[in-house]
Amino acid sequence: MAFFEWARFQRVWRLSLPAAAGALVDMLQVLIDLLMVGHLEVSATAAVGIGLQFMGLFFVILGVLYVGSNALMSRFMGGSQPDKAARVFSTFIGFALLGAPLVMLLALPSTHLPFIWMGAADRVVALGAGYLWVMVFGFGALFINQIAFSAMSASGNTATPLRIKLFTAGVNVLLSYALVFGHFGLPALGVQGAALGTVIAFYLESVVY
Repeated sequence: MAFFEWARFQRVWRLSLPAAAGALVDMLQVLIDLLMVGHLEVSATAAVGIGLQFMGLFFVILGVLYVGSNALMSRFMGGSQPDKAARVFSTFIGFALLGAPLVMLLALPSTHLPFIWMGAADRVVALGAGYLWVMVFGFGALFINQIAFSAMSASGNTATPLRIKLFTAGVNVLLSYALVFGHFGLPALGVQGAALGTVIAFYLESVVY
C-alpha cells in the first residue's frame, strides 16, 4: 500500500472542507449576534457572551450524539447495510424527541443560575436569564439537526448540510436583526430577540433536513 494516495486525499478533503465551513458559519453567527446586541448596552454583550459559554455544555451532549450515531451509521453504510443505518437513525431521532423535552424541563427553571455562579451584575443576570430561557426552546431542533447532519455525513454527503446551514444562517441574521432592533414591523426584543431569531432558524433547519 502506498504511503500517500492522492485520490484518497482528495476524497477526504471534499468531505471535510464543507464540514469545516459549516463550523465556521456557526462561529460567524455567534459573532454577528454579539455584534448586534453590543449596540444595545454593555450588559447585553456580557449576558449573551456568558449565555453562549454555558450553551457550550449542551453541545457536549450533542457531540456524544454525533459521535455515536455517526460511527454506527458510517459502519453500516460502508458495509452496504442501509437498512441497519436507517434503524440507527430512527433510534437516535426517537431519543432526541424523548430526551429534548426532559432537558428543556430541567433547564427552564434554572436559566439564571449560570450568571449568578459567574458573579454577574443584576442587570446581566436578568438579561442573560431571558436570553437562555428562549434558547432552551431550541434544544429539540438542535438534537434533530445534529442527528440529521450525522446521517448525511455517514453517507458521504457533507455539501448538503453546508448549503442548509448557509440558508438558515442567512435567515437567522435577518430575523435576529429585525427582532433585536424592531425592524420590518416586528417588536424590538433586545437580547431575547437575538435568541428568538436563532431558535426559529434551528427549527427551520430541522424542517429543511
